[in-house]
Amino acid sequence: MVDSLYLERETEAGSDEPMTGLESCKLRRTSPIYRVIAAIVPCIALGAATFCLQGIERPVVISSVGANARAPAEAIAAFQHADEAHSAADILLVDAGSTGSKVFAFFDGRNASAKLYTACDEPHKDAGHTNKGVAALEYRKEDCDWLVGALGPAKPLESRSEYVKELLTLLVDTYKTGSGKTDLQYVQNKAAVPILATGGMRLLSQEANQDVWGLLCGKTHAGLTIAPAGDLCGTIPGTKEAYYEYLANAALGKNRVLGGTFTIGGSSAQIALPLVSEQEVTAFRNLKEAIVKEVDCTELRIPSGEQAPIFNTNRKGGPKKECIDDFIVYMPEEEINASTRVKADIRTSGMHGIGLISFLGLQGKGSFVAGGVDGIYNWANQFGCNNNAQNYSSCRGLLSKALDEDIMFKHVKRYFTKQSVSITSFSYSTYAAIPEASGIADVAGDDEAWDLLKGLDEKCKNHEGARFGYEHSNTCMKALWTALYVTSFFAVEADNMKHNASDIMYSPNDWAVGLHELSKAGGPPSRRLPEMQPRHKNYAYADGARLHFYGDMAGRESPM
Repeated sequence: MVDSLYLERETEAGSDEPMTGLESCKLRRTSPIYRVIAAIVPCIALGAATFCLQGIERPVVISSVGANARAPAEAIAAFQHADEAHSAADILLVDAGSTGSKVFAFFDGRNASAKLYTACDEPHKDAGHTNKGVAALEYRKEDCDWLVGALGPAKPLESRSEYVKELLTLLVDTYKTGSGKTDLQYVQNKAAVPILATGGMRLLSQEANQDVWGLLCGKTHAGLTIAPAGDLCGTIPGTKEAYYEYLANAALGKNRVLGGTFTIGGSSAQIALPLVSEQEVTAFRNLKEAIVKEVDCTELRIPSGEQAPIFNTNRKGGPKKECIDDFIVYMPEEEINASTRVKADIRTSGMHGIGLISFLGLQGKGSFVAGGVDGIYNWANQFGCNNNAQNYSSCRGLLSKALDEDIMFKHVKRYFTKQSVSITSFSYSTYAAIPEASGIADVAGDDEAWDLLKGLDEKCKNHEGARFGYEHSNTCMKALWTALYVTSFFAVEADNMKHNASDIMYSPNDWAVGLHELSKAGGPPSRRLPEMQPRHKNYAYADGARLHFYGDMAGRESPM
């Protein structure tokens, strides 16, 4: 791998905060010269935005959209019929996250990103209008004075319709600043830029989703057009998010070892498991059937009290069961949208398919408690577990009991602890899923999840409302969930019933700025998962979407 420049800001668990001012970034790279440069070069400031650039070896890419993908014809045509000699090769996309929309530009084997934070003004937030990111656009003017900005919510919007102009302007600026190109000539998908949302928008009603996406999908500004409503513009189910995360980690890895992924975000948590035999496929199908028998989709309620929206396109089983594919899906190997070369790289011939699981935190509605750290925090609020109203021991017991009653979590735990999968490599690849990043001292190594449990017993026993970690954003209950997301599925040592701690690779990454590079090839073999390298969750998910939707042209160098 050639040396390349990567600037990052280090953060800790539970943070998704903007950078303030012009901050120097720390470089993680092999070349000493880059370490010197990183010590003195800040992120690039452009107007209200701060950009951190990453140069990486040209990424592994996936073949053109196949028969199993449902991308709009406009998006496919944008790259399938380009002149080969001077074909557009750069890719733009937007991840509409829970605090803001992160814009990505992929060009010449490198990439750049920036984030447009969005929230209501303080008086309206105090009145309960706390949605952030594009979810804040569900409010009307009388309920929210929208504030946006790349360094945090700062600039007021006169109307919701102005949001798309701010977003696409930031995306164009990010692309031009990062690539050094003066126009959009080589942007392959400028006529249909994807914008996809995950857990935060899953907590809005179906009607609110339609309203918000109506403000964005198909809109044009600054030479870019957002894709029409559909697979390239809208909210995706958690199982698709799990697939994109798996695809990015697997396809961009160096040592081709079959491995699973575990992630935690703000609203949801995902698992992806390669299944290597018919017996494992049968076991996973049995897991899904056990969940189907108990879940009643009509009982799953979002914070507004409305029924949780459904985003999968299968919708089988009638009103009480049609949501199931949002939470658990089996994807056969032939549906993995990858070129022959990439399939060989990630050893898809060694698997029958992928088991995809997503937990959505609904504060116990329909039994669903497991999900993202913010979901756990909101659940804990109901019992006074985020302050000193309850003692930590009681709150820990309440959460354990709630997880035991969570239909999804209890069945997945039972399935996993029976060793229904034979792979022995697993990556915990978001900060919220990594015990060492919690902010509790002396938490590290194979046993770090168990270390965290001990540390929380000490930290929280007399101060249940303790705040710690990055900018004091972590809490006792959030950190407890991080630990339980490991210890519920793995044993501290090898036994006959569980996978154990040595099967895990923890991949700390930058939660606030996030673009992590691939590891240096040729390192010593590891009992963990060597190909799963530090990655920001949004980057892994967004890059997986890029790999899925765009062909072997995606990310290729374009002429200047």
